[in-house]
Amino acid sequence: MEFDFSLLRGKIREKGMTQAQLAKDIGISATAMNLKLNNKSDFTLRETFAIAKRLGIEDCDPFFYAERLP
Repeated sequence: MEFDFSLLRGKIREKGMTQAQLAKDIGISATAMNLKLNNKSDFTLRETFAIAKRLGIEDCDPFFYAERLP
C-alpha cells in the first residue's frame, strides 16, 4: 500500500522548513526522509510522533495514513 504524503509535504512548507531540516530535527538522514516521503521506506511510530510534535500536528491520520489513489 502506498500513502499520499502531500498534506505532510505542505505542512513542512507551511512551517518554513525543508525536508532535510525536519529530518535532522527528528534524528534521521535527509536521504531516509526522502525515501519515506516517496513510499520507498516506512515511517516508524517514533518518527511519526516526532514529526507531528515538531510540526504541531494533532491528528496524524490525514498526514501519514491517507492512501494514494490509483
